[in-house]
Amino acid sequence: MKLEDLKSSIEANKYDYNFLIFIDKDSEFLSEQYIYAIKDILHKDLNYIEDINQVLKSSSLFGGYESDYLDIVKVDTFDTIDKRLFNKNNLIIVCKKISDEAKAFYNVYIVNFSKLENWQIKDYLYSMCDGLDDKQLEYILNITNNNIYRLQVEIDRITLFDKSVRSNIFKEFMGEGVLEDLSSYTIFNLTNAILKRDKSAVSNIYKELKSMDVEPIGLLTILYNNFRNIIKIQLTNNATPEGTNIPSKQFWAIKHNCGIYTKQKLITIFIMLTDLDRKIKTGELNVSFLIDYILVNIFCE
Repeated sequence: MKLEDLKSSIEANKYDYNFLIFIDKDSEFLSEQYIYAIKDILHKDLNYIEDINQVLKSSSLFGGYESDYLDIVKVDTFDTIDKRLFNKNNLIIVCKKISDEAKAFYNVYIVNFSKLENWQIKDYLYSMCDGLDDKQLEYILNITNNNIYRLQVEIDRITLFDKSVRSNIFKEFMGEGVLEDLSSYTIFNLTNAILKRDKSAVSNIYKELKSMDVEPIGLLTILYNNFRNIIKIQLTNNATPEGTNIPSKQFWAIKHNCGIYTKQKLITIFIMLTDLDRKIKTGELNVSFLIDYILVNIFCE
């Protein structure tokens, strides 16, 4: 299947495929954007599944199985050949490689994602940050070194504001030195990777943790607020900005992070984060170990 066909379908707000296989050899950023778009079209939360056998157990040769979620299976190499997958609805398999046998077997269900070129990254920034002038946009490209994940952090920060004031806000950022550390990972890279349950990104960022300006209590505060808001939205039927008391722009940004963690995992994480203040104040946990403690507890199974 051609990526252009899937793109056209999504732009028409349609998604009529039972399951697809995304082959993304790059950072998975582009395939993730398609997954979020499909999720919104289907009005389903994301459900990340680590073992394809979990999917096969709920599938049948004689009829489709309608999941309450958009199921996502991520593997490095996909080589499972099973006819039951043809009847599995709302499933996307993301892999970096696929065996020749599986490639021939699934053929029309495969979507190939190419590595993002610099011109595509530039177009993405320009389309998302309407209101900034060319000089400001080029500055962002240069200091982020075309790193799409670092770029996304700044896009998220800028798009919090109405496009009519973005240029002035950007000038304020420059004057206050907000953008000076963009050549390295920031606390926002780490929190975004945690919220998206991206173990690979967390691992890469963790390697540079000592050279980053990440204050442990600051990280705890950001995660506490984000997980609290995700719970408000994900665990509320037909959640709205008004009903959750979350500003509209913030609501829709947070909604993209819903469905990544299960209900039970969200509750477990939130209880853990809530109790950390007590552990620190009573000396049960040293602040110097706080970041490690948070990461281990969030990513443990």
